[in-house]
Amino acid sequence: MSGARISSRPSIAWWVLAAAAVAALVVPGSLEGLAPEPTAEHLRLGAWSLKGALVLFGIGVVVVDRLTSWFNARHPTQATLTAPWDGVERVALAALLIVALALRLVHLDGGLWIDEISTLLTYVRRPMLETFVVYDSQNQHPLYTLMAQGSIALFGDTPSALRLPAVLLGVASVAAFYRLARRVVSREEALLGAALLTCSMHHVWFSQNARGYTGLLALSLVATEALLRLVRREGSVRQLAWVYALSMGLATWVHLTGALIAVGHAVILLLLLVAPRLVGAPATPGTGRGDATRDVVVPGLAAIGLAALVSILLYSPVLPQLPDAILNAPPTVPVAEGAAPASIVWKNPLWFVTELMARLAAGVPGGMVAVVLALVVLAAGVLSLLKAQRLLLALMIMPMVSTIGVMMATKHNLWPRFFFFAAGFAVLLAMRGGFALVGWGASAVRREAMPLARRVAIAGASAVVVASAFTVPRAWGPKQDFTAAADFLRQRSVPGDAVVTLGVTNEPIRHYLGVAADSLERVEELQQVEAAHARTWVVVTFPVLFEARQADVAEWLRGRYDTAAVFPGSVGGGAIVVLVRDKSRA
Repeated sequence: MSGARISSRPSIAWWVLAAAAVAALVVPGSLEGLAPEPTAEHLRLGAWSLKGALVLFGIGVVVVDRLTSWFNARHPTQATLTAPWDGVERVALAALLIVALALRLVHLDGGLWIDEISTLLTYVRRPMLETFVVYDSQNQHPLYTLMAQGSIALFGDTPSALRLPAVLLGVASVAAFYRLARRVVSREEALLGAALLTCSMHHVWFSQNARGYTGLLALSLVATEALLRLVRREGSVRQLAWVYALSMGLATWVHLTGALIAVGHAVILLLLLVAPRLVGAPATPGTGRGDATRDVVVPGLAAIGLAALVSILLYSPVLPQLPDAILNAPPTVPVAEGAAPASIVWKNPLWFVTELMARLAAGVPGGMVAVVLALVVLAAGVLSLLKAQRLLLALMIMPMVSTIGVMMATKHNLWPRFFFFAAGFAVLLAMRGGFALVGWGASAVRREAMPLARRVAIAGASAVVVASAFTVPRAWGPKQDFTAAADFLRQRSVPGDAVVTLGVTNEPIRHYLGVAADSLERVEELQQVEAAHARTWVVVTFPVLFEARQADVAEWLRGRYDTAAVFPGSVGGGAIVVLVRDKSRA
């Protein structure tokens, strides 16, 4: 035990508390005038939420500072077991990041899909200040909105500028993955895993999706590494606590499901107290055992608590709006054709599994066969880490468990994209599993074959990376080709024709692309339009969503309209379908 004493000198934490208190006094009693949409009551409550959050944050900073000082006085920093990075390794990682950036800039201006268009029209084109005080739907990813606003201010209002933050966050996630993987597996596995993320069709797709998912991935990887190091005492406890708190707080600000990742981490730390061997507690200094103590867990819980305060502070102006936005949000996102009605299927865990498998199969060489084989390799990775890195395994798996558990308990839609944050964990498990399988096979035959087995594993993983690279072009097409559909309507419709948007096509076709059209909800309205025009064009997409919301209209279209054109996209079930009814041909 170290004989160090806690310094009695005022630390920066007290200055933070003082600044937070002053800021709380300066904040006005209402945020009215900053944005037109939230009610005056919401803006007034938001102001007081901000005041309270500032004070809580300041107090939390002081508490965490005292706790980490106490911990540092009791326990010296442990030596890291990770070998230092060499020059070749740094060059290899830099090359991967350059390739990752290049792959994600190709065709970045492709067609936007409905969620991106909604983000652009509803949030990104607002004044930047309004981003801090408006949260009226789950389509708002505040941190991403701010980054997109900055990008558009610099590069213009284009799809490429809107998506550029996702690109940069995607590249950052490759670097964050490598930092984490380098601490827990071999350098070869870490580099090959980073290469697989670089050349993954799914990763490229999400990196060209103007949403916050690549940010959630990158920040969750940074937070996981910081928490792992903190519990193992591999570095300054105070610095690691702040790295975790800021990365996890920003992860929650980029997407609310980030909070569920922190919940999973908290569960693991509590398990360290009651069942240390179950989750692989780090060795207590001087004992060499894996017995967890309060001295190990308290700094981690303090970091999670500080992350919660950061999240509350960032969301505080919109806290009064969150319950309605979360609990009363209508379904807005599609499922593949042929699925059951939207009100049932999107909350069904079986649908989630089958949809996830289908989406994975669409983006890997070998399709479903490759997905099944990958599951075997993942299982081997789990088994390998269960023996050697149980704490890391728990920190990777529990956030997924907490996320799906909370979503099922609240009857939330189970979108596979909500679990994209685990892509880095999956790749790490896959690499570890592949190397472990080859190693187990070699040791069963002859121990002397292990060096050769490692070369075989490296060659096999390299082949997987190369094969994956060939699937990347699948990510470069339009996500939804509303632009082509709008051009088709302008070319084919003539004066006297009616153009009708149904379902979610209204915002993209009318408001984003400026096509003169009527947006209808009821079959009677459509019948009136048909009666007044010789020819009627109808635009639909996401048939399951459309039929769930407008079943009578969908039934009316069957047998009465011909398919004029179909514009496919990479979003499942998101093809744009243009239908036409011509009275002269009836």
